[in-house]
Amino acid sequence: MFVLKNKYGNVYKKVNTERERDELLKGGYTLVEDKVDLDKMKVEDLEAYAAENGIDLSGCGNKTEKLAKIKESIKE
Repeated sequence: MFVLKNKYGNVYKKVNTERERDELLKGGYTLVEDKVDLDKMKVEDLEAYAAENGIDLSGCGNKTEKLAKIKESIKE
């Protein structure tokens, strides 16, 4: 999860993917917290995270397998 705030500091947004984070950064937001909680991500978010980080999820059939594959590749 990423937490960002607008340039005035009065609007905070929480996003789960790097793509969403990057879009807000381009829009003038600044990063407050850079913490990705993989366990709380939905399958679609895990797939997006894997794609953004070059992690191959082929052969993974469910969320548990995808999550394990992502965590395994992060440790390497």
